[in-house]
Amino acid sequence: MSASRRRIPSIESAKFAPVRDRPVFVGLLGLMVWAPLPVASNRVWAIGIMLFAAVALLASTGWYWRQHLGLAQDRLRKFAWPGGLLAAMVVLSWLQVVPLPAPLVAALSPVAASIQGEAEYKTLSLDVFQTQIMAGLAFTYLAIFLVAVLS
Repeated sequence: MSASRRRIPSIESAKFAPVRDRPVFVGLLGLMVWAPLPVASNRVWAIGIMLFAAVALLASTGWYWRQHLGLAQDRLRKFAWPGGLLAAMVVLSWLQVVPLPAPLVAALSPVAASIQGEAEYKTLSLDVFQTQIMAGLAFTYLAIFLVAVLS
């Protein structure tokens, strides 16, 4: 075939070209094998590894999809409700560990305000460390969801 007869892909055909993100999909399958381990092992350690893997997969997905942002937006738009609910769970989880003014905490959670004593800033959570772990886990689920939608 001569050089003049070669077909150069257009933008329209590139829009429907598959994104070659097979390594991300294989990593997602590996993460699905790892996901049940926090239940039966050292939870903080296993959740930390799962969080690291989920963030690495999310970054890899962003790298593979960087040339197909319109197609990625179309795919993500189809799952806006579940993605939005997961993102809201992440925000609500992290909101519980952010130091807030004492009067606001007293209005939102009188029990948490009374247990934390006299302080200018208080958190809504009584166990900040455990809430941070669960917020990280919520972010992990959001990252896995986004990777699964795009893979």
